[in-house]
Amino acid sequence: MVTVNKKDILRLIGERIKRARKIRGLSQRSLAKQVGLSATSISKYERGLMAPGSQIIIKISQACRLNPDFFLRPPGELKLSPVEYRAHKGLPKKQKAALFEKVRFWLESYLEIEDILGEHLSYEPYIREIRSLEEVEAVAQDLRARWNLGLAPIANLVALLEDKGIKIVLFKMPEQCSAFTFKANDIPVMAGNARFPGDRLRFSLAHELGHLVLNVKGLDEEKACHRFAGAFLIPKEVAIEELRQGLSLSDLIHLKSKYGLSIQAWIYRAKDLGLLSEAKAQGLFKRLRVQGWHKKEPGPKYPKEKPLRFKRLVCRALEQEFISPFRAKELLGLPSIKDLPCK
Repeated sequence: MVTVNKKDILRLIGERIKRARKIRGLSQRSLAKQVGLSATSISKYERGLMAPGSQIIIKISQACRLNPDFFLRPPGELKLSPVEYRAHKGLPKKQKAALFEKVRFWLESYLEIEDILGEHLSYEPYIREIRSLEEVEAVAQDLRARWNLGLAPIANLVALLEDKGIKIVLFKMPEQCSAFTFKANDIPVMAGNARFPGDRLRFSLAHELGHLVLNVKGLDEEKACHRFAGAFLIPKEVAIEELRQGLSLSDLIHLKSKYGLSIQAWIYRAKDLGLLSEAKAQGLFKRLRVQGWHKKEPGPKYPKEKPLRFKRLVCRALEQEFISPFRAKELLGLPSIKDLPCK
């Protein structure tokens, strides 16, 4: 018989309370106020020095908008790498912690449903050392070849990355944060900002892919990953062929719709490949700013791509009666069983 250590139980519950608080971006004081306790009590719970009763667990779960089961569920063994945020320096640490905990909460559900169904997608690491931006172009070309993408536009980048074993979640983040990436048990996890338009979101995810595959030496890593994103989405020979007629606004709007790359990213791509001088590029950017198009580009919006694998796994587990409709609703974060997308 396995003996459960009371201190370990208190520590695990305390860690869950701390994580739930961070998911909602609450301080110990603000959580304590909502629950009707002192901040000192919350601190003792989180440090595993005091056991919260069932009514306290219910009140905390209500304040954090989580099921009480969250606080009693044993955590999976996750080996997590440091998180890389693509955000302005002004994004507070508290907000970063809240973003990470939301993704970690989602990831635990994802791994749970994979375990239930016995369906795990493996990720094949691909890492290349680069010392120049031209080498970045070569790496992007090589990866496209390995993934049998040819030169055609990538119809759905999110679906492609999911098929390659990368776990992707999209949710609304502060405007200052475009995306972030980390690894859980050596599996890449990407989180993207759902506030962004479809073309910008594609570029952000391609940029994150650059951080996964590039081992940058002697270069600015962010610039290298920007170059990778452009090169991966639009191979060099394709860009040269498409841009040989010029860079009129109507041409750029057409190319944005065809390749899912923003007008501004196309201008950068042309400049990177020497097809546009720095002065002309700045002139185009100035024109966009004058018209307010640097924030909302002209032309039809590029549709947002959505990750689907997790939802499909949950529906499959429900159909095979491995989980209940209530659990499926909980896993997908839906307000009601009636909202389940499963047939």
